[in-house]
Amino acid sequence: MFIVYAMVGAVGTLVQYAFLLVCVSWWQLLHPVAATVIGAFLGAIVNYFLNARFTFSQSTGPHHVRMLKFAVAAIFGMVMNGLIMYVFNRQLGLNYMAVQLVATVAVLLLTYSINRVWTFGVVAKR
Repeated sequence: MFIVYAMVGAVGTLVQYAFLLVCVSWWQLLHPVAATVIGAFLGAIVNYFLNARFTFSQSTGPHHVRMLKFAVAAIFGMVMNGLIMYVFNRQLGLNYMAVQLVATVAVLLLTYSINRVWTFGVVAKR
């Protein structure tokens, strides 16, 4: 299940990274912290529908409840991503793409756990 979650997450991550690169490197429109948070929001929308369809398709319960829970988990992930970017890029001056790679792994592990147990209510089989 984690492999499927990571593959689905890669699609949302591509959306996030594309937005980040376009807004920071190409257009020089936004600071990396703002661009990564907005990009993560766009990626989260993609990820919800892909996860509901492919990763956690056996999940039960009302769709609107799962979507709300996913949104809460995604907001938590966006905040964590933004904080990591703020501390390591803005405060410490590290390269924004290198910091984003680290943030992606950290947020992936956090949100997988939250979404597996809380959002989609999938319990490990014994």
